[in-house]
Amino acid sequence: MIPFVLIGVGGYLLGNSKTDQYKNGGMVEYFTFESEIESSDITIYNINDYLGIKKLVDVETSCNLKVEFRLTPDIRKWGLKGIDIAIENVSGNLYWEAYLEELTEEQIDKLIAKGGKKVGKKIEGDKSLSFKSYSDWTLTHDIEFSEYGSFRIDGANIDFKDKTLELLR
Repeated sequence: MIPFVLIGVGGYLLGNSKTDQYKNGGMVEYFTFESEIESSDITIYNINDYLGIKKLVDVETSCNLKVEFRLTPDIRKWGLKGIDIAIENVSGNLYWEAYLEELTEEQIDKLIAKGGKKVGKKIEGDKSLSFKSYSDWTLTHDIEFSEYGSFRIDGANIDFKDKTLELLR
């Protein structure tokens, strides 16, 4: 495994080079990377559905995500045909808060059941997120190489009602 760092417009991508063996005995080199998405680049939809409270209640959210992906070159005898991008995992943390004055006792109980805690005039909580390919969430992305040979992940949309995560470029 060879560690390396790529520096691009979107920041740093930390990666490792690895080699796997094909079933037919050939070898393929691939590269794994991690990229982080900041809270300001993440849009959360339908958090109230997850929390089990009315949509009229204003819930503030903050989130960060780490995207793990793999780049695999498609090597032919004549040269390089292309490079495949595969999202391996997306994980992170979601933080939420709501003001007690906007909530009924029933809603407060639901938020506490979701891990919320009363802090001053608010109730706040957090949730660990993991969107692996085997989860009940749908992960989509339109990430591809630009005409200049670069790519980056610029943001994400998370919808708790539809259980979808969309990575944006």
